[in-house]
Amino acid sequence: DVIVIDTSDKMPVNKELYALNFDGDCCVKQLVKRNGDWYLYSVNPDFGPVNARSGQISIATYRL
Repeated sequence: DVIVIDTSDKMPVNKELYALNFDGDCCVKQLVKRNGDWYLYSVNPDFGPVNARSGQISIATYRL
């Protein structure tokens, strides 16, 4: 599999997938806005949502 990342596009859009650096870990998550806060959702159901405020985050748009 190959993921192409547009590092110039950092504007979050609700329910889109993003390549993230979250607390030093690289991951691909869906960003979902709920009650004014952004949450990181994993495609893997073993991992629950994480409030983006709980750590250091930088984002880039994920493209296929």
